Amino acid sequence: ANNSNNVVVLNTTFEEEAEVAIRQAIQIEEILVVLIVVLFWVVAFMAFLKKWDSIRIMQPMEHRYKHS
Repeated sequence: ANNSNNVVVLNTTFEEEAEVAIRQAIQIEEILVVLIVVLFWVVAFMAFLKKWDSIRIMQPMEHRYKHS
C-alpha cells in the first residue's frame, strides 16, 4: 500500500464560479416553479374531491308532474 500524499490544485476563474452560481440559481428557480405548480394541482384536486363527495351523494330531482 502506497501512503504517499497527492496534492491536487484546482484553479477556477471567477467567471467559471459565477457561471456555476447562475446555473444553480436557475435550477433552484426551476424547482420552485415546479413545486408551486404541483402544489396548485394538489390543492385543485383536493377541492375537486371535496366537491365530488357532495355531488356523488345528491339524488336526482324528482319531477313535479309525472306524465301519464
